[in-house]
Amino acid sequence: MAEHYNLPSVHLGIEAAKREQLGTLLWKGNAYDTSGHMLFSLDGVHPLQAGGNLYAAAVARGLEKMKRMPKGKPQRVLPAPLFSDNWSDAGMYTPRDIAVFSGDWEQVAMPQFAPWFATVEKAATPGASFSFRFKGTGFGIFDIGGPEAGQISIEVDGRPMQAVPPLVPGTQVYRLRAGDSLPVNRFNNYCNNRYRGQHQLFTLPEGEHSVTIRLSSQKADKKAILGPGQEIDITQHPGKYDQTVLFPGESW
Repeated sequence: MAEHYNLPSVHLGIEAAKREQLGTLLWKGNAYDTSGHMLFSLDGVHPLQAGGNLYAAAVARGLEKMKRMPKGKPQRVLPAPLFSDNWSDAGMYTPRDIAVFSGDWEQVAMPQFAPWFATVEKAATPGASFSFRFKGTGFGIFDIGGPEAGQISIEVDGRPMQAVPPLVPGTQVYRLRAGDSLPVNRFNNYCNNRYRGQHQLFTLPEGEHSVTIRLSSQKADKKAILGPGQEIDITQHPGKYDQTVLFPGESW
């Protein structure tokens, strides 16, 4: 990306990788396991202070090198986008600003998510839906997860849709195709606790579309989704999970 737009870049991982090869850095471990090496993280993803300091040092070195770069005239005209399907025209919207709601809905207070959502809607009765129109190549939902999270069905231009797994595994960009409506699950293996990180995007052919998202009556196998060791919470608190609820906060 940086090369395409003629921008300088900083590689954050080289120093950490070198130290791991030398055996002086442990990428993932126990908080108390620091003998003879630097502990980078507890989960293999989010760096502890020592790991963050490696990243900060790489940024500092990069900035010093950038100071010595020759100063040319600013580039006034950008090259063609690296990806033609970029989201330069995308926007995020509070659902009630763009959608019509049907069925039993209420706005609920979740102050812990205020930095992300101006309001949070709640539907707990299957069949409740919201509908909106847009012109573009896709849409998305950004909602709140938790033990009671249910499933949704999607209709586009009056037709029931099926979500096709992403072309790029691990992403949340799904394709839609017409067919018997299969519910899209809003419960995942983080939903044993309340958390904000629920988003899913759906691509469509470019054009004007009408979309209806409806809370499904079908229930996911939440024990299987949580997996070994976590499903005990369902056994101990079945009522907490035996619900079908949707908490949309933003739409794309």
